[in-house]
Amino acid sequence: MMNVTLIHRFIPHYRTAAFRRLHVDHGWRIASCASTGRSLGIRLGEGLDWVEPKKMVLFSAGKVALAPLYSLLKREPVDLVVSEFSLNISWCYEMALRAWLRRWLRGPKYAFYTHGFTPNEVAIRGVKYRLKRWMFELVDGVVCYTPESAERLRNNCTQRNVYSVRNTIDVGHVMASYQKSERVFPQRGVIRAVISNRLVRNKNIDIAIEAIKVCADALEGVRVSLLVIGEGELRGELQELSETLGAEVDFAGEVYDVVALAAYFRNCDVAIIPGSAGLFVNQAFAFGLPVIMFENAGDHHHHPEEAYVLDNETGVRINQKPNALALGQLLAELAVDVKRLEKLQDGATEYAARFLTLDRWVESMQRACTQIYASSS
Repeated sequence: MMNVTLIHRFIPHYRTAAFRRLHVDHGWRIASCASTGRSLGIRLGEGLDWVEPKKMVLFSAGKVALAPLYSLLKREPVDLVVSEFSLNISWCYEMALRAWLRRWLRGPKYAFYTHGFTPNEVAIRGVKYRLKRWMFELVDGVVCYTPESAERLRNNCTQRNVYSVRNTIDVGHVMASYQKSERVFPQRGVIRAVISNRLVRNKNIDIAIEAIKVCADALEGVRVSLLVIGEGELRGELQELSETLGAEVDFAGEVYDVVALAAYFRNCDVAIIPGSAGLFVNQAFAFGLPVIMFENAGDHHHHPEEAYVLDNETGVRINQKPNALALGQLLAELAVDVKRLEKLQDGATEYAARFLTLDRWVESMQRACTQIYASSS
């Protein structure tokens, strides 16, 4: 049996089930600082007694992490070390150097789990791109979050042990909870949107609120509403904006319970992402909601999950920078085109069931790492 150690700065709540399955089903050793509470505004997992605590020196709320690998490697036999990748993590550099030194010294294999290169990094080819390429080429393999990011990495470095495992959350649990209730089909003249994110500046929640007003003004008699799930420093400002505009916006606060989320999402028609797209795409699909997003995220790049939004299949990609007018006009179109909206909802549901289940993620990750270990031996 291959002995795998996975090292992560923190374990966010949305990764807890996945990492636990790797530990239970395949014997992976999971190492982390095992903190609870928050990191970078994200709630961390709880009940992590199966995680091996690893001492780390953390800066910038955990964005920067320093820790040597020596203590992990000396305790138990390790065949393969897998880590999240960041240029702000010290052991990623150590993994690359140890992989290079294995030409002369014995030791485990090393692999990164990463989004790879962003399109902007490839276009500019600056210092960040060159440093990442150097590290990707030294280790024994790389697992990317999407097939698109894996292909981009293959095309921009000499690393050939490149695999894709679609990044996901425990959508199987979400889908099971959602499917217990009867589907609520969209109604002509009604559009109910939802956004789930931290209420901070770069998420563009204000654009979503303004778009609700644009949509309501565009079609007389159409009822358009927005449900905002999440908390953050801008909540008061955003509530004031919605009141000033007279937009129908409900603020639900933070909601993590799946049953409670199902109750909220069941009464929505579409998910909107006016900023950078990420794991909210998975969550929306699991609840049968298509995603509306902007092709250009403005000052912040999209996360790999944006590739799951297939234009006019699982959602709509607006080929503009984030703006309320374009988003509001599209919502108005969907409010009167029920057949199109139902088709998008079906596409999102089918995509989640086919590609984004936890079972698929766990088995794909195990298979990719087994192949990395075997091909680099």
